[in-house]
Amino acid sequence: MKKTTLSYKSALISGAITCALLSQYTQAQTIGVFGLFKTQSEGIQKKSIEKLEKQVATMDCILRREGKILAVQGDYNTPTVNGFFLLECRQDFLRNSHSQIVIKELRNSIDHLALIEGSINQFGRLGLAKPGNNNSYIFKLSDYNNSAPERRNNDLIKLNNIVNTRTDKYKNEAFIRVNNAYGMKRPDEVVVIYYDSVESGERFRANNKNQEIMALIGEFNKDHLTRAGYFIAKSNR
Repeated sequence: MKKTTLSYKSALISGAITCALLSQYTQAQTIGVFGLFKTQSEGIQKKSIEKLEKQVATMDCILRREGKILAVQGDYNTPTVNGFFLLECRQDFLRNSHSQIVIKELRNSIDHLALIEGSINQFGRLGLAKPGNNNSYIFKLSDYNNSAPERRNNDLIKLNNIVNTRTDKYKNEAFIRVNNAYGMKRPDEVVVIYYDSVESGERFRANNKNQEIMALIGEFNKDHLTRAGYFIAKSNR
């Protein structure tokens, strides 16, 4: 897994940023739990995820996404990770009395477990219920400085308006407003971004016309964030 320092160029390479708050979500708001971890082999990861899926089903949760972390960019000082999962729950997971059993058993088979939880908004006709195994994912973690919230929203609108005119554009799938965390310092938000395929992402990033977007992303991060992290991933479902 490759880990690099965040730059204006890497911000675009890793999938850019557009805040999900600017879109209209069609799904009822539930609880999202984003997990990061490291395993020693694909076999261990597969068994750990299969067990997790069965356990969380009894807690009224659904495993929506899971797979490999391919690269990490940014200034979040997280331990080395190579796997992820995304749960959708009807109630808080970390405050559930049964979650400690699940976490304990997960830690027996995986390393560097981190969990991030909060209310989740979904986008598109089916949201997370739609298969994502063909998509190229970016999970962006952000901390806002909150020095100019109104200007921040205006900058996001400007960025979205430009991105929406481009071919092979990245899209928002979900947005987690984080209120709890385990195993790492709590970020303000997690945005789930994706390209329709690896190839569409490569075409988007290679298009010289998108240099304007690169510059706007860099300006946004510099003006409104205290830190940001991008986790580039491939989901199995």
